[in-house]
Amino acid sequence: MESLTAVVLVGGLGTRLRPLTSGLPKPMIPVLNRPFLEHLITKLKTHGVKRVILASGYQPDVIEDYFGGGLDLGVEISYAVEDSPLGTSGAVKASAGDIPGTFLVLNGDVVMDLDVTEFLERHKATSASATIALYRVDDPSPYGVVPLDDDGRVQQFIEKPTGPKFPSHFINSGCYALEPSVLDFISEGEFTMFERDTFPALLSASLPVYGFPWDGYWRDIGTVSSYTELNRDILENRISSPFWRVPTTIAVGDDSLIHPTAELTGPVLIGDRCIVGAGTRIIGPTILGDDCSIGARSEIRKSIIWRGTRVGMGVDVQGSVVGMNVSIGDGAHLEDGCVLATDVKISDGHSLQTGTVIDHSGHSM
Repeated sequence: MESLTAVVLVGGLGTRLRPLTSGLPKPMIPVLNRPFLEHLITKLKTHGVKRVILASGYQPDVIEDYFGGGLDLGVEISYAVEDSPLGTSGAVKASAGDIPGTFLVLNGDVVMDLDVTEFLERHKATSASATIALYRVDDPSPYGVVPLDDDGRVQQFIEKPTGPKFPSHFINSGCYALEPSVLDFISEGEFTMFERDTFPALLSASLPVYGFPWDGYWRDIGTVSSYTELNRDILENRISSPFWRVPTTIAVGDDSLIHPTAELTGPVLIGDRCIVGAGTRIIGPTILGDDCSIGARSEIRKSIIWRGTRVGMGVDVQGSVVGMNVSIGDGAHLEDGCVLATDVKISDGHSLQTGTVIDHSGHSM
């Protein structure tokens, strides 16, 4: 299999995911108890990617400290850090360097079950300068659409079209196959975007830009609701790709202790070194991160709890996302849609109403 380079854009601030991303870059939020970016790099490796360039800007040290040079994942990882935002294509220009052949560009916050190998084969078969993976949506009005001719060649880019008759239902899904010559159309050190600047410039120069429509799963994990839905979709095996398959409805990690009277109703994923107390009910779809402790007679339902969190006795957590190293006191109650930032402390008997969001300082947002 041909060796490939992928540039992954991981520089976003993740503002729509706050407070979960207040101390964590968006691509590092846990999915199935591993950073999403780790899943993405692992998938790219299965399609022949040997080198990954991470174009970062927000808290780059967190990413580099975790992945290092990529030895543990079996790929070469290097880093390009922006001093100021450069946009999607500007970031690629600054980071790509001397890539000798066809390379991939991907957004680091999008889940898709695209067959990357088939995508690259199509790119080479058409001798395209750029190929854009396109996803079909029923209502493309919030997006930019990409009309194609009968051969699949891109005709134009239309931002946020109005209905009821749309010129296309295909949107840019955030994955590109590019030839190095495309970099010549990106200004050095300037804020530029593929959709707004670079791809239209290629069309103006009459260079071949093709679309690759595909059906499958696609989700931007840029909001708390979308992040929650992704984890639930994976646990409930709603993604057809085998890469995202969960082999069992109840999975318990190494060295975890589940009291014999605790009740687990799948799908449930429990990380390593967790403790679940007597009479506690864990009802899926629910994920407990590594090193979590759930006290006796508590109930955790349809929630995502990040690693290191301590939940007291008689606690009720419903449909919530709880950050790392949170402490929830005895008898506390979290109603649907609560979000707690890392290191938050909830006192004994305290109740949080539906949709309450608590930041690092302990204040509601």
